[in-house]
Amino acid sequence: MKKFRLLVVLVYVLLSLSEAGLLWAKNKISAEEYRRIGILVNRMTNKTVIVPMPKTTLETDYAIRQPTRKANIYIDHPKRLAESVPNYPLYTGSSSGLILNYYKNFTPALTRGLVSWFSAQGFEGINFRKIAGEMNIDFPELSVNAILEKCVDKIDALIILHYMDIGNFYVNQKGVKSKNLGFGSLSYSIAAFDVKNRKRLFYFSKMFPLSIVNVFFHDAAIMNNPQFADKLKVELSDDKVHTTHSFSDDELSTQLTRYIIHGFKCPKKPLSKIHKKVKCNNIKGIQAYIIGCHAD
Repeated sequence: MKKFRLLVVLVYVLLSLSEAGLLWAKNKISAEEYRRIGILVNRMTNKTVIVPMPKTTLETDYAIRQPTRKANIYIDHPKRLAESVPNYPLYTGSSSGLILNYYKNFTPALTRGLVSWFSAQGFEGINFRKIAGEMNIDFPELSVNAILEKCVDKIDALIILHYMDIGNFYVNQKGVKSKNLGFGSLSYSIAAFDVKNRKRLFYFSKMFPLSIVNVFFHDAAIMNNPQFADKLKVELSDDKVHTTHSFSDDELSTQLTRYIIHGFKCPKKPLSKIHKKVKCNNIKGIQAYIIGCHAD
């Protein structure tokens, strides 16, 4: 029975990876075909953090108020946040053995970073919220399909990044003990849509969150930099991991944007003995799927 369950899990993971890989590989964005790139970053939530994130499709509807396994809900506005998360910053699904807190809204910083990077690659990077304001598009009450229909004359492609942030957390379940103070992780997905033809070009969601202990801690650019190295502490014992950091919000936003764009590859050799005991997660950046980029 255990072998059967393991097989089911492995098949599910392989299918998920295969589908995501095909979507990425077959549909890349070039500046020649899609010059005007709209960037829409949205903070989302659910009863708990779901990875990989639910797919963003033409039918994705920001107007829904009840989350499901297949649909997160929009909370990137104070009113919607108060409606959906009455005990903010505590996640709705928290329990005595799993306490999750939100960290902060990264939308403005991530939007600026993506708009700036696309513009540097020869595209016209455009903050979609600016277009929505100018055209009175109430996108938090619309589906993706309806959004594309309304902005067809303004942009050629729309990049949508959904994310869920975790700050302080405490886990004490089934032999797993972990505690984090400060920023913990970011789960995110990226989808690209052809606006005129109203079709999805690609979709991607990481199988694991972009976390401070599984990515930042293994990044030589951080750990070997005197400016940052002392700001991240990871303590290990036989049955628990305790993580703390003192990065500023601007520093966090800069690093998160860097990983989302450029990705991260785990070092071939662990940076130290303690790094051998902490799992490292690779990240593939969006730049791998942009054609005709200028040199950074």
